[in-house]
Amino acid sequence: MNPHFIFNCLNTIKYFITTNNHQSANKYLGKFSKLLRMFLDQSKSVTITLDQEINLLRLYIELEQMRFSEGFNFHLQVESDLDYRNIELPGTLFQPYVENAINHGLINLKRKGNLSITFKEENSVLIGTIDDDGIGRDESKKLKSQSTLNHTSHGMKLIEDRIKTINFIKNSTIETQIIDKRDKDNKPIGTQIIIKIPLQKN
Repeated sequence: MNPHFIFNCLNTIKYFITTNNHQSANKYLGKFSKLLRMFLDQSKSVTITLDQEINLLRLYIELEQMRFSEGFNFHLQVESDLDYRNIELPGTLFQPYVENAINHGLINLKRKGNLSITFKEENSVLIGTIDDDGIGRDESKKLKSQSTLNHTSHGMKLIEDRIKTINFIKNSTIETQIIDKRDKDNKPIGTQIIIKIPLQKN
């Protein structure tokens, strides 16, 4: 779990308390504690089911939607014949990419953004797609370079190194693809992440 995310969560709880929004503070704290428990439980296992991964993503995204005043729309689609309760994968592979989409793509929009996550199976490969209509990676980098904050994010580097390690140890072929979406005028209209994982089933 990204330490910066924990910092943001605690600040959100503090904000709800100082503004006397005790109902939101209690709701947020309950979800946050549940998410921490899920992370800790999953960290004890080499693999988790896709069902567990989806539940963690749902809870994480609910917290982020509460944290942003404008919020964002979220859509999850799981292929109807996907046996997600018995598909195993390394834990929390998707969460860092979702966190990146929200905090670097959607948070800087001047409108309500959209985030979608889809899971499907093709030729015994699980394909997970994270799609946002945010500002795009190039614009995000520009804003980051102009920021006076000293926070340095290592999330993407850590997850990339982790995937390389898993592929080496497990002789696996997990693949990631990042697509910078652009409109007909070549203006950025968001980012799409595709993660392909060879399937393991119970």
